[in-house]
Formats: sequence, structure tokens, C-alpha cells
Amino acid sequence: MTIGGGEGEGRPPYTYSMIAGGLGGTTGDMLMHSLDTVKTRQQGDPHFPPKYATFGSSYYTIWRQEGIRRGLYGGWPPAMMGSFPGTVLFFGTYEWSKRHMLDWGIQPHISYLTAGFLGDLAASIVYVPSEVLKTRLQLQGRFNNPYFKSGYNYKGTFDAAKTIVRKEGFSELFSGFRATLYRDLPFSALQFMFYEQFQNWAREWKDSRNLGVGLELLTGAAGGGLAGVITCPLDVVKTRLQTQIDPAPVLHKPKDRAAVDTRNLDAGRAPRDV
Repeated sequence: MTIGGGEGEGRPPYTYSMIAGGLGGTTGDMLMHSLDTVKTRQQGDPHFPPKYATFGSSYYTIWRQEGIRRGLYGGWPPAMMGSFPGTVLFFGTYEWSKRHMLDWGIQPHISYLTAGFLGDLAASIVYVPSEVLKTRLQLQGRFNNPYFKSGYNYKGTFDAAKTIVRKEGFSELFSGFRATLYRDLPFSALQFMFYEQFQNWAREWKDSRNLGVGLELLTGAAGGGLAGVITCPLDVVKTRLQTQIDPAPVLHKPKDRAAVDTRNLDAGRAPRDV
């Protein structure tokens, strides 16, 4: 097997890839959840001018006013409930699709791109409902939150699920499903295409399949970061669809409309990139 190809002999069993991917994905989601909360607040902020402007000030404001558990880590339980099964499904589908396409002689870049697309499609049935619950609880913060009015006021995860189903219907748990796919399918496809290519370049540069922890982290971060930059506007649309209650207020001044449009498309870029 050539180092540059990165595929062939020595492939780990599918179960290893699924379990390792599930544990890695869940750990990453847990560690980065506070940044995701800041991103959600910036993207879903219904106020104008927005309360949460820059990444640093937003993080500090949420921490100081609402604390860690109910503030920065609001929506953590549903995020974890969807993270492990979602990433297990993703990596199982990704590895199966990628290996078969490579064995069929399909060009590696196309194989990685398509496998990432199919992996996220398979995982979406699990993570979209958890994403809806997570996003609303992140935007809300704690119950009866005096510091931020999101339009939601759930007592917790199960109260949120029960209230959504009772008042809005079961289908609302899949709110923004199409927008989520529009964001996540290209994100995952691009992320793993970039990641696999960066891995191949790193193996060629080091002349070894064993990259070490540093290069593994660097190639993963580079692939995810680049894909995140490209798909950030789609992430904004997804968040707004999953958290909107009323139509946006009418802004009569052209400069106000332009400011809102520009902010919406770029909101939460810094924490998403991190």
C-alpha cells in the first residue's frame, strides 16, 4: 500500500471505526459545547442591535450572568444524547462507503466527498431532533432567564420535548431538517475530503503512516476549520429556522436591513471556526 493513498491493507474493523468515532465525536462535542452555545446565541439573537457581538465578550457575558451549567452548557443533555449514536452512524456509513468506492476504483477525492455526504445523511435522523432541543435550550439559557429573552422557557430537556410535541407537533422536532442537511451534508463532505487529503500530504511529508498525535490533531483541525468557514452562512440559516418564533421585525431603513442581513450570514463565525 502506498503512503499517499492512505487506504488498502490494514484497515481496522468497522466496529472499531464506529466506536472510536463515536467516542471521539462525543468527547469533542462535550469539550466544545460552550463555544457552540456562544455561536448559537450570536446566530439566533432576535434583538437588534444584537446583545452578543464579539466572540470574547459574548462568552464572558454568558458566563458572568448565567454561569456555566445553565448558561454556557445549556442544552448539553440533548446534545450528548444525539452525539454518540449520531457519530457512530456517521462513521459506520462513512467507512463502509469510502472503502467500497475506493475498491471500485473511484477517484479518492470523490470517494471521501461522497462518503462524508452519505455518512451525515444516515446520522441526520438521530441528531436533528437532538439539535432542535439543544439549540433552543442554548438560546434560552436557564429557566426564567432574566438576562436574555429568547421566546422559549423550558424547564429542561424532557419538558422541552414534551412542550414542542404538544404545542407544535412531533414534526417540529425535525424543524429545519432540510436546512440542517443543507449545512451538514456539504460540511461533512468537505471536512472529510480536506481531512483525508491533508492526512495523505502529511504521510508523504513524513514518509510514514504513523503521524503522531500532533499531526493527527493538526490535519483534523485544518479540515474541520476550512469546511466550517465555507459553510458558516448555511449554519446561520439552520439556527434561525430551528429557533425562530415570529417573523423578523420589519426594518424600514435600508441600512438597518443591510446590517441585519450581513450579520445573519456571518454570525457565530469565530466560535464555529474554533
